Amino acid sequence: MNKNVFNKTAMSLLAAALMAALAACGGGGGTPSGNNPPAASNTGNAVPLSAAQSYVGTVSFGDTVRIDLDQPAAGQLTLTFLSSQFGLSGSLVGPYSANGTTYTAGTLSAGTGAPAALATAASGIELALQAATDSNHHGIMTGTLQNVPNLKANDGSRLQGQVQASNNGVATVAALAGTYSFVKLSGNYAAGGVPQGSQDAEAGQIKINADGTMRFCSGQPYSDSCANYDQESGTSSPTTGTVAVDPDQTLYPGAFDVTMNGNLLGRAFVSTSNGRNAIFIDQAGTNSDGTFRTGTWALTTTQTLAAGAMDGTWTCTEPGVADNSNQLTGTSQVTTERFAGTQLTPLNADGSVNSARQPVPLFYNQTFDPKASQSQLTLAAAPVNGLIAGEWSGTFQSQAVTGALMFLPLGATQIAYLDEVNANGFFVMGTCTQ
Repeated sequence: MNKNVFNKTAMSLLAAALMAALAACGGGGGTPSGNNPPAASNTGNAVPLSAAQSYVGTVSFGDTVRIDLDQPAAGQLTLTFLSSQFGLSGSLVGPYSANGTTYTAGTLSAGTGAPAALATAASGIELALQAATDSNHHGIMTGTLQNVPNLKANDGSRLQGQVQASNNGVATVAALAGTYSFVKLSGNYAAGGVPQGSQDAEAGQIKINADGTMRFCSGQPYSDSCANYDQESGTSSPTTGTVAVDPDQTLYPGAFDVTMNGNLLGRAFVSTSNGRNAIFIDQAGTNSDGTFRTGTWALTTTQTLAAGAMDGTWTCTEPGVADNSNQLTGTSQVTTERFAGTQLTPLNADGSVNSARQPVPLFYNQTFDPKASQSQLTLAAAPVNGLIAGEWSGTFQSQAVTGALMFLPLGATQIAYLDEVNANGFFVMGTCTQ
């Protein structure tokens, strides 16, 4: 969130491009070897985790992980790569430190099944996580995983991603029925982990029906007739899909498989707490040219947000990106932000106002209009409950710019958000915790 500049064209849904990308992927979440899972079915039940010290979910660069606290022994943490586009597999183990519900680990070593290259890099990998649970111990773990080796590249490059994981879930597709607000980010990646070509940075609403059918509405509130706008063609078309129980509940406890326009998009993990669902989707696949299409979706049961609902001081973390390029550094960019009514104020580490960065106006229950031109940032005509749009104006690289942030509150102490860091159309997904 150090630049707070968005390319608005990328904020819109390019429906035709999305469909083409999914078709090229040929699949979604993948098994540990990167292949597609077997066909999903609604005939069986999901078997989610049981609200203990284990969490399963996504990393924002497009992988699926499991985190077990106090495994294999008290005071230790096990990180397992269940599915990866970057050659990561097996587990890492190490001691963790706890400060309330915040957990950090930074002296990991190879566990079961870790390849040699991952074992060599293990001691440099860092985890910083925060759990938020209800009275039944159901909840979400968010945080950051950084300095992870990209084993597909084999060139020393590193990955960083935001963890979004659940320690519980639901057993049936019918239990997912409802309307959700979402943010998502996906893109094509070279083997070296470098994003290339188009990204889809989107926000809107999705409705899942009791039979597992769903409809996707980007940049607009949900309606049974919504269509998504393609700026290149100037036309709109519907985007529909399905949710079904993933057949491998042993490896992916509580997982569901998601299709979009007939193509497998990825695996979804669910958290149910305080009467609301949160869903995290690991979108991953391989294009016909060998590049990866990977990313993360975050959804939560739609609610109307009162202005000031997120008031307070938050720590926001996102992948670090080298200035003036789209190169991921493998480390985290951390900022402190104050939400106060309809304004977001950047802070210094000591809590004082950071005068080098302008305050950002906030628009509750809003997103941006997919039909707006690149030179004009315009809010959508109708409210989109559950989202917070932020509009920022200033100077970057000697040019006047107008950009945006998009926040999705996941709960009282956790937010998922989208940010562009170099004012060139390249996005990252971050998380804020309180």
